Amino acid sequence: MEVRRRQGVKMYKKGFNQYEVAEALGVSQASVSRWVDWEEEGGEDGLASKPRPGPTPKLNQDHKEELAELLLKGPSEFGFEGELWTSPMVTELIRMGFGVKYHPGNVRKVLRQMGFSPQKPVKRAVQRDEEAIAKWCREEWPRIKKKPKGGARQ
Repeated sequence: MEVRRRQGVKMYKKGFNQYEVAEALGVSQASVSRWVDWEEEGGEDGLASKPRPGPTPKLNQDHKEELAELLLKGPSEFGFEGELWTSPMVTELIRMGFGVKYHPGNVRKVLRQMGFSPQKPVKRAVQRDEEAIAKWCREEWPRIKKKPKGGARQ
């Protein structure tokens, strides 16, 4: 956009009217008029790209660093069940610790910006006993497995 603005102002200064500049660059005449005004007020710098400010973050950098330390302690440290954080848990932690309200979907974005990534829980129970399962499969399952009756087709 900045290149287009600079090009439009140069064309205008060479004698092209706003309509001709707008047609050549595929913009409105109002845009060309605005660019000329910006250049007159601020010179070349007036045409420079400016970052869009966006909303002020609810958590500053210090808060995010403190939040990272809290998250590394684990959810059970703060009275939550389980060993993995969920977005609603983190939302509540932020509310309790910093007095800031976030939607759980926005908390995911904040965590991603902080370098955290989604984690999936292990599918198997911690107390799972592989030996007992193998023994059951060898001894009990064949015993209770349905056997076809004499007249049944196989």
